[in-house]
Amino acid sequence: MAPSNSASANEVVEKARKLVALQLGMMLLVSVAFFAWFFKSGQGLNAVLAVGYGGLTSVASTLLLSFGVKRASDGVLDNPGKSTMILYAGAAQRFILVLVALAFGLKVLELYPVGLFAGFAAAQMAYLVSMYVFKDI
Repeated sequence: MAPSNSASANEVVEKARKLVALQLGMMLLVSVAFFAWFFKSGQGLNAVLAVGYGGLTSVASTLLLSFGVKRASDGVLDNPGKSTMILYAGAAQRFILVLVALAFGLKVLELYPVGLFAGFAAAQMAYLVSMYVFKDI
């Protein structure tokens, strides 16, 4: 393995850590807002759980992306075709993960839909925010 490849894989891991921290922070802000909004109705905790579940679904997708990119970058010099397949398979895995996790949260756990999607959207917005906060992500 070439040194630049190893450094590249370490950069991916470091960027993923920063992004996950930002996702969790944004999820926390939305959780506080939902708790405050639903507190009087007695549904504050349920709303926070829904936001947390949606946000953590996004975080899981980010971690899966980081893992796939790291795996693909480790073997890119040896077999570029395999690395490409790893990235495509990872995209499919993330899509399925999000679809199944959100459906599970809505149907089985019966979480508050607006809270679940707000948490997921807030964590996804971290990708956009990270472009301005961390110029190197």
